[in-house]
Amino acid sequence: TEGTYQYYFEATNNFGCTYVDTVDLEVLAPFDPGLNGQSLECEAVTGLQLFDLLNGSPDAGGVWTTPTEELVPNGLYNGNLGEGDFEYTVTGPGSCPPSSSLVSIDLALLGNPGSNNTLYLCEESNAADLFPLLGDADQGGTWQDPNGNDFSGIFNPASDDEGIYTYAVPSEDPCPVVVAEVLAITVPSPIPVLDDEQYFCGIPLTLVGELSNGVPGANYSYVWGPADVTAGQTGTSVTVNNIENDTEVSFTAVLDGFPECSNTVTATIIAPEPPSTSIDSLAYELCLGETVSLPAPIQSEDWDYIYSWTFLNDVDTAEVEFIGLEPSITVDNSGFYQLTITSDDPCANSAIQNYLVETVVCEIFIPNIITPFDQDGKNDAFAITGIDFFPGSRVVIYNRWGNIVYEEDSYNSSNYWRPRDGEVSDGTYYYILELNRRQGDDEVYSGIITVAN
Repeated sequence: TEGTYQYYFEATNNFGCTYVDTVDLEVLAPFDPGLNGQSLECEAVTGLQLFDLLNGSPDAGGVWTTPTEELVPNGLYNGNLGEGDFEYTVTGPGSCPPSSSLVSIDLALLGNPGSNNTLYLCEESNAADLFPLLGDADQGGTWQDPNGNDFSGIFNPASDDEGIYTYAVPSEDPCPVVVAEVLAITVPSPIPVLDDEQYFCGIPLTLVGELSNGVPGANYSYVWGPADVTAGQTGTSVTVNNIENDTEVSFTAVLDGFPECSNTVTATIIAPEPPSTSIDSLAYELCLGETVSLPAPIQSEDWDYIYSWTFLNDVDTAEVEFIGLEPSITVDNSGFYQLTITSDDPCANSAIQNYLVETVVCEIFIPNIITPFDQDGKNDAFAITGIDFFPGSRVVIYNRWGNIVYEEDSYNSSNYWRPRDGEVSDGTYYYILELNRRQGDDEVYSGIITVAN
């Protein structure tokens, strides 16, 4: 039994001498690991003290290990350690061998109600099943509305209240009933906003839409159209390019998951055309001593325009003279004129029209008699003074019977009518001159010319 015992050893030799030695023997009580225990726990248990599950009167200070012989710190059990026999070992005292006992743990399964979630839907939405929002929840649970009443799990925004809807599923004993929540929020249908007129000025244009009634936490999707202009871009902004004509673009906002909760606005992208000009310089003739009016090219009536005139003595000179801001000007000098036309649109498009003004003789002299056959070398041709200033003028000459004896579509000093002997006879002839004035319609002259010796 436990205690300290004294043993004596006595020996006597051949001479009668006796000797005594004493041995003390201490009997130690082994440490008590207690008696085996058993428990059914919920898999969600945490912080369970295994020591409390031992039977008997176990001594403290031992070490716990899992069924896989891993240490259980402080003997605290959590459900994630699994089922099986957990061993409690006490060592000593002295040379006493270790002693151990077992606690057998069985786990009860916890129900799975899924995960909490939030549902945003609009008043126009169809009824929504809340169960899919929970994720991988167990079937067969029960729903309650925000007032604690039984609920079908189908939320109808037209008749059901906003708030927290709970889903409860049972667990194996002794696990508790577990619950997940869906917060149902009714929001207005999204109202997109987009400037109704945008201007494309030849560089990429970014259109930015927004919601006038967006609800924090709600998720929205955005659709732009038409696809050939917006190229399938999404989000609240889209970049467009290469717009040639006025184009309508749509911006649609949709509450995620509820296509019936959507609205669309449109905007017109206006591509103002540059002012209208001629590629070539416009040529004008200035009669000596007179003036000529230079009009601006006719422009569209869609915009107002700003006109700026400058004068250049020579087209290659760097010196220019500002001469006016009117749509047309009157000048009395020949030379190069330049008109800059700027449209009063958001793009401020501009274009340049060049003018060339040449000084010409505007009056002509038409003779009424020629003497091509007198061989004096004078007055032999139908020489119209000043005709060279009107290139492209046409002359037709008829005899007294109305027959054409001469015609030329580009009459000038190098091809005057010079009748040869035998070609025509003396007499009276009739001429028609179509004088080509570059600034306007042809001017027609007609009369009598006499051919004499």
